Amino acid sequence: MPDSDYRLTGGCGCGAVRFELSAPPVAAGYCHCTRCQHRTGGAWSLQARVAPDSFTITEGADAVGAWRPEGGFAKEFCTRCGSALWSRSPTDPTMVSVRFGAFDGDPGIRPTYRGFVDFAAPFEPIPDDGLARYGGGRPATPPLGGTHWRGAWSEAAAAATLHFDDWTLAGYSGVNQYSGAYEAPPGTLVIGPVVTTRMAGPEPAMAVERELFALLAGSRPYTIADGTLELGDGAAARRFTAAEPRTDT
Repeated sequence: MPDSDYRLTGGCGCGAVRFELSAPPVAAGYCHCTRCQHRTGGAWSLQARVAPDSFTITEGADAVGAWRPEGGFAKEFCTRCGSALWSRSPTDPTMVSVRFGAFDGDPGIRPTYRGFVDFAAPFEPIPDDGLARYGGGRPATPPLGGTHWRGAWSEAAAAATLHFDDWTLAGYSGVNQYSGAYEAPPGTLVIGPVVTTRMAGPEPAMAVERELFALLAGSRPYTIADGTLELGDGAAARRFTAAEPRTDT
């Protein structure tokens, strides 16, 4: 949704095309598909998905060209200097992903996933960076979206919650509220930076918090069966049971 106080600008190399965002980008990731390899001349493309109705071309709309491959997003570029600018959905023109290099400044968001890794270029190995990986495109529906879980590895852990709503993690540790971004490709949960609100608390709750936050640091395998979410592996694994959303925070 547009924000009257937000403005992020960008454009092509020669200056013919200019654009701006009126709201922060909502997601970012790498694409390793062969179309992006051909389009960029490299191994991958990095882009940020914009919020609906937040993207505007402010100058040079007549200089924007497009390659519209069958079954894919239009790849739009400056026809004067060749700069890659953004991609656009063929069915929803408000669904736009801007190339990171086209922004004037830091877009603020960071990549959380790598898509189409089954087609990755053989000449550049994918780094072990902890980002979520998808053989094809990133799914439109978050695998854990709308689910709520309560800690079940100890009596004190019942205060620890995990709420997955859309692509956002939120919850309560017993002494802290927290939030962060997540990705969940099959079998692996990847948590982005977690933001917390610090509060004092009894030692049992603080101990649960330390375990919980260690669990949410980076990439962890997960399984869901019979209403139970198990996150992590080996002695560090922690179990959660299905729970109703909290109504008192």
